[in-house]
Amino acid sequence: MIFWKNHALLPKAYIWRWAGAGPRIATIQDDSVINKKVTINLEKVSVQKAIEAILKSTESQVRMKDDHTLLIFADTPENREKYADLKSWL
Repeated sequence: MIFWKNHALLPKAYIWRWAGAGPRIATIQDDSVINKKVTINLEKVSVQKAIEAILKSTESQVRMKDDHTLLIFADTPENREKYADLKSWL
């Protein structure tokens, strides 16, 4: 089960280590990520599906800044253009 509460309150650089998922993945947040109160409970879903649900509920997007860093940003036309050159993670 995955519990996720208000990802905007996480430290700016947060390390995720999924069981069996290989190397650590750091996440950073663009300043556009708005402090939203979100609680989500998910059962029997993959990590990818859980992250997709979280991003959708917080109106956020994610891109690969490099091989080990995910950049989370508010899903706006301006940010989609700003980060268009980064590789999609999902």
